[in-house]
Amino acid sequence: MVTSNGALTRRLSGIAAVIGAALALAPAWPAIAQEQKLPTAEKVLDKTILAQGGREAFEKLQSRMSKGTLEISVGQRTMKGTIVRYEADPDLSFVEVKLPGPVIQKFGSDGFVYWEINQPGKTRILEGEEREISARRNRFNAQLHWRDLYEKVECVGKEEFAGRPCVKVVLTPRVGQPVTWYYDWMNGLPLGYEEVRKGEQGDMLVRVQFEDYREVDGVKLPFRQRRSNTGDGQTTTLIYTYEIIEHNKVPAEQFALPEEIKKLRESGEKPPESS
Repeated sequence: MVTSNGALTRRLSGIAAVIGAALALAPAWPAIAQEQKLPTAEKVLDKTILAQGGREAFEKLQSRMSKGTLEISVGQRTMKGTIVRYEADPDLSFVEVKLPGPVIQKFGSDGFVYWEINQPGKTRILEGEEREISARRNRFNAQLHWRDLYEKVECVGKEEFAGRPCVKVVLTPRVGQPVTWYYDWMNGLPLGYEEVRKGEQGDMLVRVQFEDYREVDGVKLPFRQRRSNTGDGQTTTLIYTYEIIEHNKVPAEQFALPEEIKKLRESGEKPPESS
């Protein structure tokens, strides 16, 4: 078919308009992916907020409830249970894990007291450095507050993570070990992080991978997390699969201290020293 010059011009103009509209709607992150040199950490951390929905969308969210299942594997042994996580601004939290046994583990904070109930007879209130680290990890919508949470941020390279090319950023807090985050080179979404944590059996390498991003109330959140804890020659794998994520529906009383923690505070008993 022969096309006249005028028709061809109109067709090309139409295609250009479509491309222009698509570029106008595209997130700002691809500009980083097109750069020849490595971007600064500050630029990566600000742009990833936009890739996840934007600061304005996140600031509309005051609380979050995530409910789903948890699968834990150690060697050939696997346990399956449930998990429900409540979070609220600025650093309120309550997490309950139920496993066969029955085993119930709880962790949380009312914004002042940070606590955990890991198993019968092991109820703790976190203090000192441990408390400060927990406060940082519990920060609601922490990606918005990285300037307050970390003393130093550095973009250290481009590396593959979870099968995707990523930009690698090391964030160093005032207290605790540095955390290395990986952001998808093409779309800017956080794909995971790695850090070394102190535990009762010594140092443990924690590696978390985010999957199955979905949009909820204008922000993109991972509905599945794969976590591996490696230490003392053994690796524990945890897979969190969330079925429900809701915002701005968590009542304030959800973060009230459990009775066990209230009694522990009244007794004045100090937490055991971490090895």
